[in-house]
Amino acid sequence: MASISLLQVSVATLCFLILHYFLFKKPHGRFRRNWPVLRMLPALLKALHRIYDYSVKILETSDLTFPFKGPRFAGMDMLITVDPANIHHIMSSSFSNYIKGPEFQDVFDVLGDSFITTDSELWKNMRKSYQAILHTQEFQRFSMSTMTSKLKDGLVPLLNHFAEEGTTLDLQGVFGRFTFDTICILVTGSDPRSLSIKMPEDEFAKALDDVGEAILYRHVKPRFLWKLQNWMRFGQEKKLIEANATFDRVCAKYISAKREEIKRSQGVSNGESEDLLTSIIKIDTTKYNLLNPSDDKFLRDNILAFILAGRDTTATALSWFFWLLSENPQVVAKIRQEIINTDLSRTGNGQENWDKLVYLHGALCEAMRLYPPVSFGRKSPIKSDVLPSGHKVNANSKIIICLYALGRMRAVWGEDASQFKPERWITENGGIKHEPSYKFLSFNAGPRTCLGKHLAMTQMKIVAVEILRNYDIKKRLCFRNRVPIVVKEQALTEVLGFLSPKPTSLMATKVSVSPTSLIDQIVVPGDVVFDLSNMTNQTIKLGSGLRQDNDAISAMRAGKLSYCKPNKYWVESSHKRNFWVDIKGPQLALLPVLAFEGGTRRNIPKFEASTLLYLRVVKTNTGMNPELSCTDASGKAALFGPLRDGFMFETSTGLSRMLLSSPTCPVIEALGKKLSFEIAVGLNGRVWVNSAAPRTVIIVANAMMNSESLSGTQQRIMVEKLLAKISD
Repeated sequence: MASISLLQVSVATLCFLILHYFLFKKPHGRFRRNWPVLRMLPALLKALHRIYDYSVKILETSDLTFPFKGPRFAGMDMLITVDPANIHHIMSSSFSNYIKGPEFQDVFDVLGDSFITTDSELWKNMRKSYQAILHTQEFQRFSMSTMTSKLKDGLVPLLNHFAEEGTTLDLQGVFGRFTFDTICILVTGSDPRSLSIKMPEDEFAKALDDVGEAILYRHVKPRFLWKLQNWMRFGQEKKLIEANATFDRVCAKYISAKREEIKRSQGVSNGESEDLLTSIIKIDTTKYNLLNPSDDKFLRDNILAFILAGRDTTATALSWFFWLLSENPQVVAKIRQEIINTDLSRTGNGQENWDKLVYLHGALCEAMRLYPPVSFGRKSPIKSDVLPSGHKVNANSKIIICLYALGRMRAVWGEDASQFKPERWITENGGIKHEPSYKFLSFNAGPRTCLGKHLAMTQMKIVAVEILRNYDIKKRLCFRNRVPIVVKEQALTEVLGFLSPKPTSLMATKVSVSPTSLIDQIVVPGDVVFDLSNMTNQTIKLGSGLRQDNDAISAMRAGKLSYCKPNKYWVESSHKRNFWVDIKGPQLALLPVLAFEGGTRRNIPKFEASTLLYLRVVKTNTGMNPELSCTDASGKAALFGPLRDGFMFETSTGLSRMLLSSPTCPVIEALGKKLSFEIAVGLNGRVWVNSAAPRTVIIVANAMMNSESLSGTQQRIMVEKLLAKISD
């Protein structure tokens, strides 16, 4: 057996320590480290879980353009830019040089030769013909009647049902179903009826979700890797292959039925508005000679592209819009006042009346600026070029435009770029302020500007008005059908804690000298107030801010050392009052009475001992009481605060971390498909569950506690057996 020399072990250890140092050092400049072979890939993988926010930091410190170097020979080199001058150059002034390219078509191969993936004359034929169809008055009326009908017969009954029951609703999933049904009617004339109280699962919609996830992974994996996975039918690629088969089967059914319908009518319109599929089949090929509507694959590729573009983008925009409204009640009040002033019930639902909702229009644009429906775009030059920023790009190289970061660039939007301000979209005269498309890229720019831009804006306004006029939307930490209502990066500082009475006194002995010389003196954390090692018997009581470490009494926070006869000592800090909270730590945590949204000395919350709270840890140091807050980093209440009713149980921190992996956590995913419940999980191992049915709470709690040692597949099987046993 071969032996390993001491030199080899030393070299390997040194390499490991160097790699560990550079990967886990402070994040500043991490992306700029260029390793010999892997180059910037380690940094990308390290920041992958927060890549959007990290891209903001990188681009803001790189003059809006950053050249990313992937592993050698992996084909992952790319230029990432949010420079408006570069975007205008790529999307407009030099449009003919920047195409989707063969690599883009390879990544989006599921869309075939659709208007999303094609270039050159074929794309021009598609765009002109589809633009002519979408802009006809007949199709505009058809789209308006479809949206209002689906709103009246689908969305409103669903919202009323959940409002009457008082249960939590997955609004993001509802918007996805609403836009999916609507776009399917507009494109194919068929209503999948996924938007109903029963929330049925639609195979086509699920296939769209699987494809979106697989395509996202293709952008961050080396091409050879996902190609290999596709060939082996493994992982996300297996889901994509299965989804593609679903698309082929369902689209073939739509196309066959539509051809038969046209054949029966002998091509004569029955006076009703035509869907897109009917119009495309009837396209005048003498005018658009590159189109082939007699080819089923041509129809399949393009109706799939329309459905994909019309479902996900609008649903995502609406979800983030209402999430931001829940954070900004003053914006809600202004929109509602505008709706009252416009009085749509009296003036009608014509397009001109929807255009009068200027503040609502600004709020929607502002939501899409901060959270664009499509987070990034991809381009490739046909021939080498020099961008306005001075960066050289080679032919067929990859250029990534990061829309998420673009909306947060202070150099582009000002110092308040990260704030939600609908007013930035309103002129001094009260009209809509139109920003250049290369600055606000949510609807693309240049010749490829979104064909359905006005249709999408009208749809979002119709939904927003109906909801804001009749309902109050509040965030809850809830899971239903896998998707959390609140979409946010999981913070690592959230805990569940019980309010406790003020700490009982600590009894210490062997004290003969009273530290009166230190009374009213300022102490800082770590200062030794008493030394018990050579003192005779005497009992003292230690209050907040002091702790005993063996024979030393030391300060845990900065403040004034105070004394009360006969034997009480504590540290008076700037926080005159605190709640004491048990967070399962070695000592109680402090929750300042002002650490609530809008908290003042005259507005102190009233809680009883044992109240359960969802909290954020804002400060923790060795030897000090952790400090908590009931607000997020911006001072808003967000998710934090008291958790009413429900049931709390304690688990290991390992199980709590697994549960926090949701919506990919198998046990929550499986339970959420069958049951309606609310859940809050703290990293300290406490879990709170609530439901309208106590039976559901017991089922969910038992399933979670039994899932710790199980694999993902075993968790799903366990839940299925548990639910089957209970139903019997």
